[in-house]
Amino acid sequence: MGPVLIIEDTKESREALASLLSQNGFDVAVATHGGEALDILRGGFRPEVILLDLSMPGVDGFEFRFKQLADPAIASIPTFIISGAFDAGRASAALRTHGAFTKPIQPAALIATLNRLCG
Repeated sequence: MGPVLIIEDTKESREALASLLSQNGFDVAVATHGGEALDILRGGFRPEVILLDLSMPGVDGFEFRFKQLADPAIASIPTFIISGAFDAGRASAALRTHGAFTKPIQPAALIATLNRLCG
């Protein structure tokens, strides 16, 4: 199924998400921070969905989202917050994302959402 870009700085979380998605038939790309993700996207990679952690060093999820929304080439890519450090629902509304998942993420809910968008 269509590619998903995971933007997550914590190695364990990034690897766990990538493994879960791969096991469920998704192509996965990963970035360790928002700056790396912007480079990947500006290089032409077009995921069907972005999973965005908020708390990261360097270009964090907030800054990434502001830059994403300002760039017409990538602004429309559905983006979901994944966070344990913030009120994910409130952050989702403020950042105009398509939704949010609170860590620890419920695998079934994540896969069901991605299947709807990428199926």
